[in-house]
Amino acid sequence: MSWLFAYFGNDAQNVRSSFQENKSFAAKSILGQKSFVAVAKESKNVFYDFDNPRNKWATCGIGILKKSNTFSYASKHDWRELVNNPDSFSSIDGHFITLLWDDDYVEVHTDTLGLRDIYLAQTKTGILLSTRPDWIAPFKKLGLDFSEFGTRWKTFNQISSGSVIKGCSRICRGQRVEIQRSNHSFIIKPRQFPRLRYSSKLTESEIKDEFERITKFPFESGSPISLSLSGGMDSRLLLSILLNQPEQKWNTHTFGNPRHPDALVAQLLSNRHNFSNELLELPFPSFDEAINELRDYACKSIVNNAASAILQLRNYRLLKNSNSIIIDGGFGEIWRREFLFGLQVKGKEDIQNRNEDGILNHIRLFRSDCFSQDVNLLMDAGCREQVSNLISDIPPIEDMNFDHWLDLFAIYTRLPNYYGHEQAVLDEIVTAYMPFAQMSLLKKLFLLNPSLKRNGRLFKRIIQLNKKELTKTKLVKGVVFTPCGLTSLQSRIYSQIRKRIKTGLYPDRAREKFLNLFKDYNMDLINSQRIKECEYYDYSKIRDIVIGYYKGNKEYSDQLDWWLTFELFRQAIERK
Repeated sequence: MSWLFAYFGNDAQNVRSSFQENKSFAAKSILGQKSFVAVAKESKNVFYDFDNPRNKWATCGIGILKKSNTFSYASKHDWRELVNNPDSFSSIDGHFITLLWDDDYVEVHTDTLGLRDIYLAQTKTGILLSTRPDWIAPFKKLGLDFSEFGTRWKTFNQISSGSVIKGCSRICRGQRVEIQRSNHSFIIKPRQFPRLRYSSKLTESEIKDEFERITKFPFESGSPISLSLSGGMDSRLLLSILLNQPEQKWNTHTFGNPRHPDALVAQLLSNRHNFSNELLELPFPSFDEAINELRDYACKSIVNNAASAILQLRNYRLLKNSNSIIIDGGFGEIWRREFLFGLQVKGKEDIQNRNEDGILNHIRLFRSDCFSQDVNLLMDAGCREQVSNLISDIPPIEDMNFDHWLDLFAIYTRLPNYYGHEQAVLDEIVTAYMPFAQMSLLKKLFLLNPSLKRNGRLFKRIIQLNKKELTKTKLVKGVVFTPCGLTSLQSRIYSQIRKRIKTGLYPDRAREKFLNLFKDYNMDLINSQRIKECEYYDYSKIRDIVIGYYKGNKEYSDQLDWWLTFELFRQAIERK
């Protein structure tokens, strides 16, 4: 578990009683005259010191320190030194929230990339801080800010780092908060994004060494590694590093059905290269299990994925008692010039002309058409505003290589608004980090010749250098097997053709089974006043989606899947 909740104000006793009600997880808390702080029980993801009579602190997430040319996890002793010099937070890797307080003053610090965030709300009696916004809902009336939520619903992920919840401020991407306890006033201060150097001097060999250091450093502290192995390129590069390490220091695992292409390729790699890969799949949940887990996930991840995504994510619970550090290939796509591919191919002129609508056309993602016209207009306006603000935040495209500009676009938006929320979910279950999403490593991204990243050239060459035989095993894109040697464009075309032909594709029925589990619940929902009277929705559209799907129109499956996630999130935030 890795969470933090705090209150500083005049109603600490009541806040404590209300917070602890119906919560069964292990926690450590401290109640002061005008403060209440609770964190998950101390683990590799949580450290705290509540005994210091003057300066108390707590941190959740993990810190990764670089000393000389090696990395190490921040221990409790390391965190104790870091909190005495808060300016040092910007120089460490990892993902974390840190809270420091004394009788007069409170500070909150976040990691530079925004891989963990925290929400702040001011009430009549004090200040609330929580890594889960739904935990604030019992103490303050909250709502949804659709101007902020627009890009989260209509593009690949949210563009801004703002809060999609009215009544809460979101703190992330290196921001810090300073709170005066005497009058409950606060200031949110941005932290300058690290200065980057641009060149093409870094060699393949040098970046290969950097990948190895950030991947295998847990070995130095005696922690084994367990790699989430799929059929994709990113986990294969990490596998190529681990195959050159002693077997007793690492293992791999794959989630899901053994007939899924990812599982088949992982097992093929295991057989060919003589390592053990564990296939992990929990039994299909009951309705009660599914709705409780989905509510929890929707709130932690802020509607990050469609409802049925929990079928994969819940499998991490099988690793809960593992002593291993879990790693995966998250954000590896930025090193392959794969992310924002459409914007790269067609969007340069729109970016140069600051054409918000043109840029949005290249990054749109359809989820579900369930909102009213007024809400859609509000979201569309918010999308344009967020894109405009982002263009102003990123250094001008004229001052750098176009590839570098796209990389900054991804770092500013994808990490805090997609991977960050997934990281928070994982931190509640296991100790995990993403080697490819560390600030010290991402700085090196801008020292590479951009041509090295295109078409996965860099990863393919490093895999060849580490373990050439790995390049002979096919890859998986979605549920489609693809040859290793294809370019990004060829891989997309190949995948689309295979999907249209529909021969030999994996018949994934998990979503259908999951949505059928919710049939009675969804039918009750659309007949309830809470849906009919919700000002956000176009009720006729929702009714068509729900009834249409359960009458056999499977084209509604995506829309129903996404709407269900949003509705459970809405209920939690609005306490309905």
